[in-house]
Amino acid sequence: MNADTRSAPLLELRGISASSGGSEILEDVSLSIERGERIAVMGPSGSGKSTLLKVAAGLEPAGSGHAFFDGRDIATLGQRDELDFRKRASFGFQDGALWENQTVLNNLALPLRIHRPQLSESDIAERSRALLSRLGFTDSLGVRPATLSMGERKIVSIARALVLDPELVFLDDPTGHLDEDARDRLYSVVDALVRKGTTIVAVTNNTGFVRRFALRLVVVANGRVTYDAPMAVAMAAEGIETAARSVVARLKRYAERDRLDEIEEKR
Repeated sequence: MNADTRSAPLLELRGISASSGGSEILEDVSLSIERGERIAVMGPSGSGKSTLLKVAAGLEPAGSGHAFFDGRDIATLGQRDELDFRKRASFGFQDGALWENQTVLNNLALPLRIHRPQLSESDIAERSRALLSRLGFTDSLGVRPATLSMGERKIVSIARALVLDPELVFLDDPTGHLDEDARDRLYSVVDALVRKGTTIVAVTNNTGFVRRFALRLVVVANGRVTYDAPMAVAMAAEGIETAARSVVARLKRYAERDRLDEIEEKR
């Protein structure tokens, strides 16, 4: 890392626009993410949240604008820098996006073989097994994704995103398809990421996840960032006039409900 990149945000989007099938999905989106931030991206369905996450992660190209990781334009990374980016930033997909022709073990092992070539196969298997166990995956690591439930696929996808111990984690709907016990295990794993200072950017409308982990709220509507503020500021704000109003109102309702539940428990 040179002097220029040390002072740069970990991730920066500048004037990002993206379209699909002739329809514009994102329009002139700019966002700066510092190291250690924990950001919840919320908003209506179809507003462009997942596309925003994938462009930021270099998984989908932008029609215009630039995405920078550590001061380097993701679209122009050479092979060496691309490998460095993929080692330091990872993605947990909404639908799992597992390699269907590979076992669960190989879904986690392939990134390790590429980015941690010093690890033995037994070390790779143990690391994969331990992480999956923490997330509550109890099936054989030799099964293929087709045999898994949607919740199990989500768990394996999240484990694959975390197996390299990345610096930056993108999570698209991390609690989707998870039952209450699985969510609790996920929260425990994310707690550990928080303690390590991992940068987390999560697309989610799960208020429990947001209130537990997010320090910053970004609201996307109609392909634009309509609100961006620290969570504490958002929760104290009154009279928000953008599409964020309903999002913040919902977060406040759940916060008040939890406060009343705590009072009731103390009686």
